[in-house]
Amino acid sequence: MKKSLLIVTILIVLTAALSYGLARTKYVGTDVLARLEIPYRLDNWTGQDVKIELNPNDQRYFFISGIFSRVFTNKYNEGLLFIVLDANNFHNPKVCFRGAGYEVKEVPDVALTLPDKRVIKATSLYAKKADDALLVSYWICINGKVVDWNRQKLYQLWFSLFGKKKTGYMIRFEIATPFERLDNARKIADDFARNLFSKLSAEQAAYIFGK
Repeated sequence: MKKSLLIVTILIVLTAALSYGLARTKYVGTDVLARLEIPYRLDNWTGQDVKIELNPNDQRYFFISGIFSRVFTNKYNEGLLFIVLDANNFHNPKVCFRGAGYEVKEVPDVALTLPDKRVIKATSLYAKKADDALLVSYWICINGKVVDWNRQKLYQLWFSLFGKKKTGYMIRFEIATPFERLDNARKIADDFARNLFSKLSAEQAAYIFGK
């Protein structure tokens, strides 16, 4: 399962990068991503880093400032790939997966119920290719606010016009699952989100889950 998730991650990141074409200057985000303290052990989960190395001199990847990726496994040996992408523009994962040869089906949002009683509606899709079948759930958080696609475009325009720095991340969960167990995968995503939120400081949780 972990090998499958790793391969999918690399494919999707590279597909997204290629879809943007060449950027003239490399995007430099804040140093927040490097300072995120994501525990390797949560109450029900254990994590293992996934290294994604992008050539810093390759212009195809200039829109990406940083990537955090880690595979977590719970006590039932169910896996979840947790990704945080810091970029100056975000590409719809639906397009990325299709570009990588996956059949994509839109599915209802996954509701992530946080310990502070907030609910994040994570946009979700089901991607399948050969033996790989995944529930992919994601959301965008800019300056501590969870935003939709239209709002994040407005934020990008605003900050670029005034040359201001922002913290802007796409957070993504990927869970390998057959379609008939999609409801169970939703429960896995919800459980991981609650566990992660409870282990982060209020400041760091805001970068991922908003406030």
